[in-house]
Amino acid sequence: MILSLLKHHKLSRNFTKPFEISLVTSRNCAKILGIETSCDDTGCAIINEKGDILGETLNSQNLIHLRYGGIIPDVAQDLHRKKEKEHSIEADKLIPEANDLCAALLMTTSRHLVHRTQRAMDFCHKNHLLPDEKKQLVVSGGVACNNYIFNTLTELCNEFDYKIYRPEPKLCTDNGVMIAWNGLEKWQRNIDVVSKNINSLDIKAVSPLGESLISSVVKARIPTKLIKIKVKL
Repeated sequence: MILSLLKHHKLSRNFTKPFEISLVTSRNCAKILGIETSCDDTGCAIINEKGDILGETLNSQNLIHLRYGGIIPDVAQDLHRKKEKEHSIEADKLIPEANDLCAALLMTTSRHLVHRTQRAMDFCHKNHLLPDEKKQLVVSGGVACNNYIFNTLTELCNEFDYKIYRPEPKLCTDNGVMIAWNGLEKWQRNIDVVSKNINSLDIKAVSPLGESLISSVVKARIPTKLIKIKVKL
């Protein structure tokens, strides 16, 4: 599937030279292939040991899902049908609470993310995990494309003297570059690098770079007073 994808879709960085997917045989140079696939998109990217993007492409089938009302249409359909019956709405008419419902969901989600992030910052401060000159927050993934969520997290960072960063939008949604970059970070640190026995490789749903502190933060049970979010919708 991946070779077919690379063959039939033009790469956006003029990657036209023949390439070979192989085991790492030298620490001086590398070509890293990143593959990201989900229920709606499949992305591929190739980068070198310097992080330069040699080629990337994305195959999306979101229009196929759109015909059926979304990726998880049953949930949205059930909720919508209940509101339609409540207001006796027919066909393509909007429920009157549509805007309020969306705004309430966005604000609730943002408050939750700010609260969790604030607790993580408190945990790092109490355990001296981050030097004052390196207090940084990176927001990535699809959620980073939402400006309201990003602005509320920016407000939190301003309150606690953190710097906040996010990748450009196309690197926040489905793409192969972020997977290839994860591979580069691991390659540079010699983490999970296989040089001989490829059969020892295992497919994992997650690919962490370091130690997860989630369980430690939960056990710490740090009480936090949520800052007042002043960002307007």
